[in-house]
Parts: sequence; C-alpha cells; structure tokens
Amino acid sequence: MKTFKPLVPINSYVSDKLKLSKSNFDNEGRLLIQQPYFARLIAYQIQTTFYKNIFPGKLNSLAILDGLFDYLINKFDDEINPQSVQNAFDYLLSKLSFDDVKEILKTYLTNFPLRDFIDKEITEEYLTGFFKNKELKELFVRNLILVYLTNQNKAVQDAKFLFDDYDLIVNSKYFQTIKILEEYFDKFRIDH
Repeated sequence: MKTFKPLVPINSYVSDKLKLSKSNFDNEGRLLIQQPYFARLIAYQIQTTFYKNIFPGKLNSLAILDGLFDYLINKFDDEINPQSVQNAFDYLLSKLSFDDVKEILKTYLTNFPLRDFIDKEITEEYLTGFFKNKELKELFVRNLILVYLTNQNKAVQDAKFLFDDYDLIVNSKYFQTIKILEEYFDKFRIDH
C-alpha cells in the first residue's frame, strides 16, 4: 500500500517557467507540496512569473485533495480490486486503436512528464515501454484520472493553468479515453 502524499499534477510549461528543481517532484512527475512553507514559495513564484495570485492555502488544499484522490485510487487497486488500474490500460487498448492510445500517452507525457524525463524528448522506444510495463500502465491510467479530476474541480479554476488539460483535449482522444475508463470502473462499483 502506498502512503498519502500531498501532490499536484503540474504541466511541463508551468514547471519550466517556474524553474522548479526535479527534487520538487515525485517519481511520477507530480509536484510535492508537503510543507506549508513550500506552498508559500510556489505561490510567490506563481505570482512573480504568471502575475496570478494563488494563495498558498489553496495550493496546499489542492495538493491534499489530489493526494487523497491518488491515495484512494491506490487503495481501491490494492485492497478492493487488485490490478484493476493496470487492467484498465488493456481495456483502453481493446476499445481504442493502438495508435490512439499511443497518441494520448505521448500527449500526456509531453504535458505531464515523469520526473526522470522532465526536459527530455518522448521517443518511440520510451512509449513502447509503457505498453510492456505493468507499473507504467498503472501510472498512466492513475495519473490521467487524477489530471481529469483536478481539471473538473471548479473550486480551483483560477489555478487551472497549473494542470490544464487543454492540450490533451485538442490533440488526443482524451474525453473518449476518460469515458472508456469510467465505463471500465463502473463495473466495480461498491453497492452497500
């Protein structure tokens, strides 16, 4: 079982502009905001770089909420339905073409790269690795869901530029992919 981490999926454009160190990210390329002081530093950088006033408390709350979503997805996958997130990737492949899945994967990784691939080009070999590695399949599905949920949160629309999914919407079958994932996970609803 993975532990709770307050995090925010942050797009590469914002990361580049804020000149954030790779050490500020978890292995999955999400910004870790574990201390209120760090939230203040990031809020200040946002204000001076983008001229947007994002309060540190809002940034911290967003990180806690996203961390909670991530934790719940992991808990579901570990305890209620093991390997369901990995299998969701294969389900996507059964509903979309290989090229469509590869396109959304490439678009996602371009906008939200893993920490070790920040500032690196997404190669064909790298993409092919995702189709063969169970952990990478899970990582992609879980983080795609997290980006979608974060973008749907109306309470943080003023901070949407941090994790904006516009490029995914325009350059891939993002909404169709989310709909397919929703269809897949609907099979596992818990009725009490």
